[in-house]
Formats: sequence, structure tokens, C-alpha cells
Amino acid sequence: ASEEEALYETVCEVFQVLIKHLGPDSLQLQASLTQIVFSLLSLAKTHPGKVAPTLNLLLVQNRKRLERHIDKIPLPHGEHLDHPSLADVKKVLLRSSQVASLHDVVERSLHGLRCADDRVPEVALLELRGTLQMQQVAIEDSFRGGVESAGNIRDLTTLVSQLMGMCGHGAGYSMSNRHLASECLGIFGAIDPGRMGQFVRQEHSIGDKSDDELAIELITDYL
Repeated sequence: ASEEEALYETVCEVFQVLIKHLGPDSLQLQASLTQIVFSLLSLAKTHPGKVAPTLNLLLVQNRKRLERHIDKIPLPHGEHLDHPSLADVKKVLLRSSQVASLHDVVERSLHGLRCADDRVPEVALLELRGTLQMQQVAIEDSFRGGVESAGNIRDLTTLVSQLMGMCGHGAGYSMSNRHLASECLGIFGAIDPGRMGQFVRQEHSIGDKSDDELAIELITDYL
């Protein structure tokens, strides 16, 4: 057990040295921020006290300088975030998850879905599913030609294309993530089946024909 504790402590120290060396203005750190946060949070499940100083350095002390990038991090769920030493970290992540517009929802979701770390798309999909359910009025307004609807339609088209691409056999995503993606597509379809059909028929490079057929089948099954 002592060797394991020492290993966790060493990992956290390495992350701290890396963060301090790169600094918040580093493009490398900014590009890898989501993956770094998720790696540290995975350690926090068993050793929150050891991870807390590094997460506080990264997210709390550098909140203002990294705000634009922190705001794109999907909100992970878990009791480990309730540890007293992570209270300020949780506040930062909760604040960043409270997006105000449909555009912010799409931008945040796309960032999470495109992350190379397998843990991130799942969290992004879970968050997106809940957000879409709460944002149905805004989506309906966009479909009807409401305020800023043209920009929102472009955003939604990009998001739907990404979700459909995730449903394909050759996309490389887990079955659970493919199912979550189909649920999100189902929410879009339930709001406006006609508009969903337009999205499906648009020419986007989202996979071969069999993948497209699978995506349509998943949407239909959900509805």
C-alpha cells in the first residue's frame, strides 16, 4: 500500500511540474487541458487529497487565464468531487458547465466528443443528453426561425453530423457511447422529425453508406 501511495504522489508531482513548466499560456497545456483534468480526476476517485493541490493549481489558480478552455471541459459526475479538498475545483467545473446559449452547448459538446481520451466523449454525451432535454425550447425556436436561428442551425447541423458519425460501426467508439449518441439524435428527431430528415439527407462526410443507414436505424428505434 505504501508503494502505491508513493506512486500516486509521484504522478501528481509530475503533473504539477509539467503544469508549472508549461504555464497557463502554453498552447500545449491548453490543447491537452481536458485530458489532463480527466486523468487527474480518475486518480481523485481513490486519492482525492493527493490530487487536490494539482487540480487547484490548474483550475482554480489559473481560472482566469484558462477560462476559455476550462469552459469546454464536460462536467464529470462522481462522489469524488464532493471531497472537501476539491470544493473549489468543483465550483469551477460547475460554473463552466452552466452555459447560457445553444451555441455554447454545441461548442462544448463538440470539444468533448472529439477528445482522444475515451472517458471524455462518454461524459460529454451524458451532459449533452441532459442539456438537450432542457434546451428543447431553444432548439424548437431555432427550427421555427427564431432569433439567431441561422447560426444555431449551422451549429446543430455540425453537432448532428458528429453524432451520426459516432453511431457507425467503423467510428471506433464503444457500444455505450454509440447508444448515447443515438439517444441524443433521438431527442433532435422527437423535437422536429422533418428537420431531422433534412439533417440526415445533407451531404456530410460522416462515414460510408452502412454507417448512415445504421444511424438512421438507431434514430428510428429511439423514436
